[in-house]
Amino acid sequence: MKHNIFNHGIYGLLVNSAPNRVFISVALSTLAGLLQVILIPLLVMSFDVDSSDGLVHINYKDNFEILGISIRTPGFALFFFTMCFLILLLRSGSGRMMSEVVTRLVLEIKRDIYQKINGAPVQDVERIGFSSLLAVLTTDIEKIAIGTRAIPLVINYVVVLLGVIILLGIVNFKVMLFILGCTLFGILCYQPFSIFGNKAFIQARHLINRIVESNKAIILGSKELKLSEKKKKGFITELQQMEEAHRKLQLRGSTLFMVGAQFSGMMIMLIIGIVAFALSNFYSLSSGALISIVMILLYLSEPLLGIVECVSSIFPARIALFSLMRNMRGLGVEIENQHSTVSHNKRVRQIHLKNMSYCFGTGAEKGFSIGPISLSLEAGQVTFITGGNGSGKSTLGKVISLLYNKESGDIYFDGSPVTNDSIADFRKNIAAIFTDFYLFPRLYDVSAEQEQKIPEYLKELMLEEKVTITNGELSTTSLSDGQRKRIALLVSYLEDKDVYVFDEWAADQDPQFKKVFYTSILSKLKAKGKIVIVITHDDRYFNLADQLVKMESGKIVSILDQRQQLNCVNVA
Repeated sequence: MKHNIFNHGIYGLLVNSAPNRVFISVALSTLAGLLQVILIPLLVMSFDVDSSDGLVHINYKDNFEILGISIRTPGFALFFFTMCFLILLLRSGSGRMMSEVVTRLVLEIKRDIYQKINGAPVQDVERIGFSSLLAVLTTDIEKIAIGTRAIPLVINYVVVLLGVIILLGIVNFKVMLFILGCTLFGILCYQPFSIFGNKAFIQARHLINRIVESNKAIILGSKELKLSEKKKKGFITELQQMEEAHRKLQLRGSTLFMVGAQFSGMMIMLIIGIVAFALSNFYSLSSGALISIVMILLYLSEPLLGIVECVSSIFPARIALFSLMRNMRGLGVEIENQHSTVSHNKRVRQIHLKNMSYCFGTGAEKGFSIGPISLSLEAGQVTFITGGNGSGKSTLGKVISLLYNKESGDIYFDGSPVTNDSIADFRKNIAAIFTDFYLFPRLYDVSAEQEQKIPEYLKELMLEEKVTITNGELSTTSLSDGQRKRIALLVSYLEDKDVYVFDEWAADQDPQFKKVFYTSILSKLKAKGKIVIVITHDDRYFNLADQLVKMESGKIVSILDQRQQLNCVNVA
């Protein structure tokens, strides 16, 4: 999109998405409203009112008989039904055009969100969370679509409403003033329904994130729930309570808007009663004027009720749009340098961290931190990073992978500093498998030459009977955790990057394949001149590391090469 969708209201979204189509849709809706207004005087003009004997009689001006059916005022009748058909075409055309705009808008919003998430720092995505972003992509966008579709109808109803009020002024100006006063009074009375209904919808939206998170938990945590009856009952009870609370809030909001709509409809009937039984004498209205006013007021009920109904769709759309904008503004933007001087043909030979620090959160919300850390990683070298749980190993791995942006200090790739302008370019040289990795069902970054090696690698990884890869697509991802990690290893192997980061990769492997990983796979990567970083607890294989880094409380407490490790063993 040419315009940032996150800086506009609902109508602004539409206008900036397709201004010409929106204008035509609004114009068609406005024209339909004007034609609807014309129908009222057309009906009134088609007959004469006679009250000479004290009773009201409607005398039609002329009749026409066709097929044995008497058509009164055929000229007016033909014009009336032609107008009705034209109004139908105009409203349908307006709605169809707006629906096309809305469907395209939804697609553009999703594309912008995809780009926003993909272009944001990983820590921002993690901070906002899976559930919030999923709720935006599903619930919020759907509500925005429903609300925007109602805009042409609102315009149509407003035009009809204004036209009807003008007609009232033509028939009797004093009655029009009275009805305007009643309308303003009705709007004031409607405000509590609107305010409290909107408040209920906002509270319901706040529950959506928690419900989505619980829906995720009931699927991904099915094994844990099966193993504990108390956990299952407690979780299901909690989920049902949230769903019930959400249902009640939705019901409360819908009921308030519905009661407000019914109140508006009843106001029309009350006004008609007052005009018919009181104002007709007070203002000495003729029978013809009274009938015209009553017909106009009856006609007024549709736009009033329609506006109220549309408002009940637009308010949730505004809430959803606010939620979308709030979440998207929480995502930063990484700058991708279009004129990068980083060479992608040159192999990365060294990574150097100099007094590098990283901290979760900012300001008063600062949390766990690592650093300052100084560390050198060389090509053809295998570095093990070890330490207790919570020591900062995985965080350091994500900083080295350039997934987390350092807070202070410097990171150098072959002597070139990693900056905001160059971080995306340097990151293209890195392959990483973390504990929370996602296995994509298709290979995207693999050359044709590398694809030819897939059967060989599958055999080495003992997966040749579990999965096949055809035209870059995996036959299945429904594998054990260990097998999925092997597929992820295969994919990273095929991508042939310069830097490899493995976070507790061997934790889910059986002893046989764990040995293959440490003694064979890492050796092959080392022989290819790769920079290899392995985050591990497997002290049995520490002797295979060219460099052993130990961390405690976010800091490096020791760095040992193979000779120093051997000396430590001999001393022990």
